[in-house]
Amino acid sequence: VFASACDLVIVSRWNLAAGISDEAMYLFGVAAIRQTAATLYALPANLLTSRLCPRGAEATVYAILTSFQNFGTAASSIP
Repeated sequence: VFASACDLVIVSRWNLAAGISDEAMYLFGVAAIRQTAATLYALPANLLTSRLCPRGAEATVYAILTSFQNFGTAASSIP
């Protein structure tokens, strides 16, 4: 909702009336919100993946599990 409001502000040019450039409004509005939302969306999966790793082999097992997740994500988007 907030990201859409930022788009509305840019299109309506209210940001220029407030002295904020289009670039700054985009950077601190839509771009930052999308990245934050993507990080929060992936956080539970990353947490569960880290909890699956046995002690002593955390780095190797986490890398393997994450590579399988990334491969699955990439394969699922193939039309």
